[in-house]
Amino acid sequence: MNNIDINKNEIFLDVGNFEKPKPKEDVRKSRTNYYESIYNSNEITTAIFVLGYNRVEKTKECVESILKYTSDIKYELILIDNDSADDTYEYFKSVPYVHKKIVKMSRNTGSAFVGQLYTSLFRGKYYVMVTNDVVVTRNWLSNMIKCMESDDSIGFVVPVSSNVSNRQQVNLSFSNLDEMQREAEKFNISDPLKWEERMRLINIVSLVKKEVFDLVGFGDVGFFHDFGEDDYSLRVRRAGYKLVLCADTFIHHNHDIWNTEDKDPILYNQSLNIGRKNFKEKYFNLDAWDDILNFEIELLDLLESPRCNRPNMLSIDVRCGTPIMQFRNVLRKNNILNSNCFAFTTNAKYYNDLLYVTNGNVVCDRIDYLLDYYTKDSFDYIILGEVINNFSKPIQLLEKLLNITKPGGQLLIKLYNIFDYKMFLHVAGQEQNVDSNMPVVISIQSILSCLQIMNVHDVKLSCVPYNLDNNSIKFLSEKIKVINITNSVDEVVGSHDTKEYLLSIIK
Repeated sequence: MNNIDINKNEIFLDVGNFEKPKPKEDVRKSRTNYYESIYNSNEITTAIFVLGYNRVEKTKECVESILKYTSDIKYELILIDNDSADDTYEYFKSVPYVHKKIVKMSRNTGSAFVGQLYTSLFRGKYYVMVTNDVVVTRNWLSNMIKCMESDDSIGFVVPVSSNVSNRQQVNLSFSNLDEMQREAEKFNISDPLKWEERMRLINIVSLVKKEVFDLVGFGDVGFFHDFGEDDYSLRVRRAGYKLVLCADTFIHHNHDIWNTEDKDPILYNQSLNIGRKNFKEKYFNLDAWDDILNFEIELLDLLESPRCNRPNMLSIDVRCGTPIMQFRNVLRKNNILNSNCFAFTTNAKYYNDLLYVTNGNVVCDRIDYLLDYYTKDSFDYIILGEVINNFSKPIQLLEKLLNITKPGGQLLIKLYNIFDYKMFLHVAGQEQNVDSNMPVVISIQSILSCLQIMNVHDVKLSCVPYNLDNNSIKFLSEKIKVINITNSVDEVVGSHDTKEYLLSIIK
């Protein structure tokens, strides 16, 4: 399909042996069938793009690692020089690879404009984007392709890495690149139980299906200030495709993001604030961090081992649904690959995203009507995303949640500590900002007493601390001594340093 003859006002397109594909009943399968009819088994179906802008030494390390550690995959290498001031272009011309294309930009347009070139330069099956400060490793690409091809609903895959945010970082121990490669080779053993579905991915290296690019498009050039990855991740999910982090595949990001290498901290924070604001504006007050990055790691660490091979889980007010994905990821590590996930939300702005996370099993209504939708003893797991004292009747809600939990099932809830250090200092006459949501005043002792009356089987309790610094602890201790409310100052300080209580309740 690459032969196009343009003669004045006429265009002749040679489509070769391409035949119109037969439709399937499923829209995604019809789409896949169409693209498979285009590919020729003798053609290269994977393109690796490297965008270089200065830093030629890092670019060399990147490209040389691709050439060395991608011998198991047939690919085309597309090298883009974004008008570098150093020898990047000369280096690209010297790269000894047959299936190579070089794009020389006349000026630095930024990565967004170059991103628009991707779909026009290659007609294969997979696009692989590699930033030029990355060093890839043995099995890096073959592992990601195995993941991609395991499920036709997967459209966007990335590996774990050094120097990356979004809980994608893995810290292998090494002091140089040779040691890194040896450690990575031991790490990069394909293991489907380590694949994690995500709501959002940071794509310093990414594998994307062409059909996803054609359907979703390239990055939104409006996100000049960060959050382009957040935007793209959301668009891929809303197109019906899964995002997967391959936690069985490590690459090295040779860039110290934690100390803002090559960036002015003030300008960087300004950029983050602008990008976050842009995201909210585009998605009608959906927050890229608060609504999507609520992993609830500490709460889900309390999960008990599943008692069946297909558990039923209900999530309530988990915002866009990241805790649901994390729940499935925990099950996956325990070799439980199937579950029935349901969501109940009291906020309509999360409804659309929850549909994709739960395959349509979503209810949006007031919390008072929870029992109108679910029957007694229905769920093996229930997760309440918001703190229970953010609801007007926390004890009645607790009763309802236990009603629809199966005997032996697990309920996970959070309680905001209304008697924290901020409230203590406020009562003591110090100016402190208390929680603006005004949660219901109820103590952990009251919750535990109610659970005892409800005759639950077991309760486990853990705390999320504020982690006050030494000066704050000293100041708080002195105030407690002055008030003289107890002889155990350390105990009182500890209770006021607690932000939230996490409860695992077995019915």
